[in-house]
Amino acid sequence: MTHPRNIKTILGHDEVIATFKKLMAGGKLHHAWLLCGPKGIGKASSAYLFAKELLKNHDNDDRTFKLIENNTHPDMFVIESETEEEEMGAEIKVNQVRELLSFLHTTPVLSKRKVVIIDPVEMLNNNAANALLKALEEPSLHTTFLLVCNSFGSLPATIKSRCAILKFNDLSLENFTKALGDNSGNAKLIYEMSYGSLSIAPLLAKSEHLELLQQVKDVVNSGVQSLSQLMKLKKALSSDESWYCFTYVILRLIMDKIKQAALEGRDVEPLLQWYDRTHEALKEQEIFNLDRENVALSIFSNHQ
Repeated sequence: MTHPRNIKTILGHDEVIATFKKLMAGGKLHHAWLLCGPKGIGKASSAYLFAKELLKNHDNDDRTFKLIENNTHPDMFVIESETEEEEMGAEIKVNQVRELLSFLHTTPVLSKRKVVIIDPVEMLNNNAANALLKALEEPSLHTTFLLVCNSFGSLPATIKSRCAILKFNDLSLENFTKALGDNSGNAKLIYEMSYGSLSIAPLLAKSEHLELLQQVKDVVNSGVQSLSQLMKLKKALSSDESWYCFTYVILRLIMDKIKQAALEGRDVEPLLQWYDRTHEALKEQEIFNLDRENVALSIFSNHQ
């Protein structure tokens, strides 16, 4: 999948991008920004777009943009979680932030500013968050922090209070379809199952995964209808990709069910308990490398 720094066209966020550029042009930029919204809708891509604007060198813009796209610009520092996917055990560690602190003490090389991108900022472990807080409290001159945030509620209040916020809204189905470039006629289903996230959509778009996720959705919404249904589901979860798809949607589907029950005035306590048990089961599977298919079966067996 294309890395956010190499995305050329960003759909659906014209207003927030225009706001940032206007503040920049007026010299009113805060030193630290939280780019907040659901995962996979273009926040990280926007962060790199902002970096290009901030690091522009009008003598050679093309060179500046190329360096950013190759992640080799000397005035840009990027921190990403050390695993490719945001798994339950993934985190940004303190040694990564310590390297950043050294960068902050240097002077710009090619530009008048420096830019720091952290993606996603909520993956900082406690020690890393404390180290970042020190940098935010004592910002170095002409440095702008762009902190990509998929889960605003999980951030420490101390970090939130030191940042300005740019709120990114969900992509519309129209913009999602354009960005996905899917011509199979499954865009609406992929949109629903990915919750509008372009980072997961290409994986979900595979026919075998769409079939799996429809099975999961049926079981969550209607319960287990037969043993053969469970065995079919278990077989479909045999690959790493299918398991990742399952873990991506299962908690979201249960949460949707909780919201629907609340709207209809039904008792949500059993569903809340199911959500907690499911979250715990997925976490234990990650930590202890438990048999995935059996974990999935236990999730559904726990709620009949």
